[in-house]
Amino acid sequence: MKARRQLPVEIRKQIKLESERYWREIEPVKRVEMAQRCLKVFLYVLNRDYGFGQKRLKAFYKKCGEFLAKADDDEVFWERIDRVIIDGYGFDELGRDFTERGKAVRVYEQHKEDKKNEN
Repeated sequence: MKARRQLPVEIRKQIKLESERYWREIEPVKRVEMAQRCLKVFLYVLNRDYGFGQKRLKAFYKKCGEFLAKADDDEVFWERIDRVIIDGYGFDELGRDFTERGKAVRVYEQHKEDKKNEN
């Protein structure tokens, strides 16, 4: 059996730095690709299983874009979304995208008020 030689520390560090740099460049692209794939699945299911036509699908797509644009500007956006989806609708299996910051925001009640005001 042949003994394996380890790479010198300098080369290992260089490889690690290069792979981290590559990941920083590629990660945003992969994230966008994955989001697009998920959205395509949502659109397909909404059409096939729930009868959404082209007009409603385009409205859904547009609304998703508007919400995601808010996510970039709002520090607690995902916390609010989690409170509605997980706490309000009971989707515990999705997991949270935020860390508790002390006092809980009563977002689900606010969401219900917003829905009442829309009608």
